[in-house]
Amino acid sequence: MELAHLNELHLLALEEAQKYPRRRFIFDEILKDKGKHFIGIIGPRGSGKTILLKQIAAKVPDSFYLSVDVLPDIDLFQVAKQLIETQKIKYLLFDEIHFKVHFARELKKIYDFLDVKVIFTSSASLVIRQPELDLSWCVKFFTVFPFSFREFIYFKTDTLIPYLELEDIWK
Repeated sequence: MELAHLNELHLLALEEAQKYPRRRFIFDEILKDKGKHFIGIIGPRGSGKTILLKQIAAKVPDSFYLSVDVLPDIDLFQVAKQLIETQKIKYLLFDEIHFKVHFARELKKIYDFLDVKVIFTSSASLVIRQPELDLSWCVKFFTVFPFSFREFIYFKTDTLIPYLELEDIWK
């Protein structure tokens, strides 16, 4: 795959992220997460995983966004290696990774041999959590749910309602 084409798609993703100035509450939680492990963002279709990943790409300077569903035949390891060597990326963001056949093998190879943090999304959480894929030791999963009422109010009116603990609600 030609890097110029991948760069073009990455820039389009960054442009798209600018259309969404508000971020899901889980955004900061994901960015604060440290360690060598990869991050898997899972959740139902339409819950905002793709926009979240594009926003991460826009926020993190040494990152690169790839939508695997439009590039299913790409060799993830080779692309990661090339991007690290030529563009010095530190974060590789794979959207819709379940479209790649045997993605778990390629993720493991990236984990074992390359110095890069991978964050990926998938709406097919069952595919990712199948035991034969065995990513549990190197991936921390975050689940993105549809908007909570609190998030809905925030996105609709730009009003941030404080988080309530269950015991506060009962009072």
